[in-house]
Amino acid sequence: MEVLVGGLILVIAMALIAVLYGKASKIRTIVTGESDIQAVANQMMDTIISGGGVPLEGLRCATRIYNSGDYTAAGSPTPISLSSTDLTFRNAASDYVRIKIDPTTSLTVKKGKNSNLLNIDEDSELSDLDFNKKIDIVNTATNNSCFKYYKQDDTLVADPVDSNRNDIAKIMICLAARSSLSAISRTIILYNSVTIRNIHHID
Repeated sequence: MEVLVGGLILVIAMALIAVLYGKASKIRTIVTGESDIQAVANQMMDTIISGGGVPLEGLRCATRIYNSGDYTAAGSPTPISLSSTDLTFRNAASDYVRIKIDPTTSLTVKKGKNSNLLNIDEDSELSDLDFNKKIDIVNTATNNSCFKYYKQDDTLVADPVDSNRNDIAKIMICLAARSSLSAISRTIILYNSVTIRNIHHID
């Protein structure tokens, strides 16, 4: 009888340990996943703003913001509009840098650089900023992953495609990121802004 009671207690103890271990493992997965979301999203934001180790490829170094009219003038067959998810600028080294936020199909942010304005028009020129596919860039009910354009007085440029790019003094970047693992549902929202040195009129 004592052996049976001891065995029963041991079985109950092992079951409790298994349950606690399962919960601890799940919590650890969630914490690690959320840490990865934050780290990769921060890295993406840094690459967009500061170039991610290549300063001239960051939005801080933009000297001209391009819109669909520039592509048409250059003879591009498929102009890229200055939009909330697709932005092209030129830097002091006369390179063209394009950043594309794609929250609907590839769920990521891509960036590319080319010395030719026509070539940067091709999506094949763009590289994924999340090489390991750890996170998805998404839209949420309250926050879209996008670029927003502001004038000098901090009023929103509502329709940047048709507006004069001279009006753009600041670009706000929003990234809504979540883990590519279905077990982690939390979405992390990052905001940052860049003041544009819009000096395209002197080159």
